[in-house]
Amino acid sequence: MGPIARMTAEAVLIVVSILLAFAIDTWWDERQDRAEEGEILDLLQAEYKANVEHTQRIIDAHVGYTADVENLLDSSDAEIQAAPPETLSRYVLALCNPWTFDPVLGTTDALISAGKLDILSERALRVALTTYVNQVNDASEDAAYLVSDAKNMWLAEIEAGGPWTSEDTEIGFFGEIPVPDFVAAATTEDVLRIRQDQRLMGTVKRCHINVGYYLTELHRLKAQATKVLDLIEQSR
Repeated sequence: MGPIARMTAEAVLIVVSILLAFAIDTWWDERQDRAEEGEILDLLQAEYKANVEHTQRIIDAHVGYTADVENLLDSSDAEIQAAPPETLSRYVLALCNPWTFDPVLGTTDALISAGKLDILSERALRVALTTYVNQVNDASEDAAYLVSDAKNMWLAEIEAGGPWTSEDTEIGFFGEIPVPDFVAAATTEDVLRIRQDQRLMGTVKRCHINVGYYLTELHRLKAQATKVLDLIEQSR
């Protein structure tokens, strides 16, 4: 082999070696990216399963509160007088309960803030995640109305002789801390007076109108979170 041919062969070998090295680096980077994507998908799956479950719990609670208010309004005086203390306490709790949804967004927020959404190879999943975050922000306005309604109702309760509470209904909220002894449970007379209080019941009705709007947002959030979970499965 002559010198020119030898130099050409060496040059080709060098180019091939460089290209091979680039190919190996690219393959390794893609493998690392896919491994990282797999870990992120696991985290997102846990995150959105929790969001779906928590959203459903709040939906169920507000549907139950509305049903309790309907029962309060539909019951006769005699039926209220015969109701057990737990039912009376449930009526009071249901008047306007500002239980709002706090989503789990640790992984989602981290991806967006770090500009790393592109690590997710499925474009539809990236879009679904940003859509969910936007829907969370939209729902926060209705949640704020609900909190405002609850504050107004609490003031109306005080004017009507309250507040009232009971371990029958507050056990899941106070946890290990007992309900204060100086806050009484609602009596039959209290509930009858509440029902006749036009201002208080007007505030309750206003609250439950806003509950309806908020439930619409919660159903949208649950549907979007479910869509995210479906796309995560498709991305594996």
